Amino acid sequence: MLLTLQDEQIELLPDHAVFLPQHSALILSDVHLGKAAAFRAHGLAVPDGDNAKDLQRITSLLESTGAQNLIIAGDFIHAPESRFPELQDWLTSITTTAQITQVTLVIGNHDRRALPADFPIPCVSSLTLGPIEIIHDPAHATPDRLSICGHIHPVIHIKGDLRSTIRSACFHLSQRTLTLTLPAFGTFTGGQVIQPSPHDRIFVPLKQRVAEIPATHWSKKGR
Repeated sequence: MLLTLQDEQIELLPDHAVFLPQHSALILSDVHLGKAAAFRAHGLAVPDGDNAKDLQRITSLLESTGAQNLIIAGDFIHAPESRFPELQDWLTSITTTAQITQVTLVIGNHDRRALPADFPIPCVSSLTLGPIEIIHDPAHATPDRLSICGHIHPVIHIKGDLRSTIRSACFHLSQRTLTLTLPAFGTFTGGQVIQPSPHDRIFVPLKQRVAEIPATHWSKKGR
């Protein structure tokens, strides 16, 4: 689904990311790489495999969009126990096969305590692309400026049949604060149910497209 906000085109992608064609930039948030490893380090029997799957998803998106810039809007790494040597190999791979010219991490709250001093990706507190500001936490958005962010892991309850509801990750566009909050990208992440304002817009990623859900179909609480 293609949105035009402040004269900028923003394509919402079914795989929990956005593409900015005017900047050839792929943006995603809250990958939480190594979350399973962090759980195992604390004695929880959680299966491995989330890192490779999520990195391959990013690679596929870079190839399908042709993006030259990859921007992670925070919480790329989950915890200090999450570090893994395959990351450098993956970075080398995408800069050659996907022809990426720049990878940037906008620091998230998990990244602050998880990243080593020699982390191979440039890190910034925020990033500006034309009129768009990319941040991690929507609470830090600049007033009257369009922001793309993450952190919340937004989830919406949608009214179904017979008083049932469907729970789905979503893109949340706040009309009041001009913030577009992305759904969490990571496979092994939870979500926070949001209560949008009536004038906000909600978009749900489906298998092959993104659909807008009108306010009449939002449920204030799930059943």
